[in-house]
Amino acid sequence: MPDEIVTVAAYRYPTEAELARLRLEAEGIECIVVNALSPLLIHPATMGGGVQVQVRAEDAGRASDILKREPEAEQQQAGWVTDEIVCDALPHQAFADVQEAFRQIGKVTRAEASTLTVEGTSTHWLSRVDLKVEIRPEEGGRSRLLFSACSKRGGAGVAAKCMDRLLRALGLSPEPETEPEEMDSPLT
Repeated sequence: MPDEIVTVAAYRYPTEAELARLRLEAEGIECIVVNALSPLLIHPATMGGGVQVQVRAEDAGRASDILKREPEAEQQQAGWVTDEIVCDALPHQAFADVQEAFRQIGKVTRAEASTLTVEGTSTHWLSRVDLKVEIRPEEGGRSRLLFSACSKRGGAGVAAKCMDRLLRALGLSPEPETEPEEMDSPLT
């Protein structure tokens, strides 16, 4: 007996259904789009059932959960990279060093001495990267630096490259042997 196929979502337009199909396939769920030509033949508001996304019955629960999640939240989460490093600098010296490193690779958008937090932006291969560093005092005059970087357009790989540039500017990461030449501003 063939697998039972069930509808997990119905959309007004084929492009919405195709985006849902791509999200499910990225999670390893096989699916099909049904009635994709219906909006071209009849008015979308009157068509019965809409453009449907269908999966095997055993995948229906997981597929529904995936489609209920906000796609922007998934993209943002996928683009975040974090790291944590302990350095010998006193917290306020580390705060000044981090601000200077931000200036070397991009710009400081916010610096709060009270919370020892520095935020800024940089670009890597035409993708904007948002960076944040929190500095927490440790025993013995050391500081713990909590790094996070996000690139919504370039994803986690671009965010990691930009965070590595910040670490190198701080002297906390060795220089790479070879690195491709970067384009730090859009072409005009």
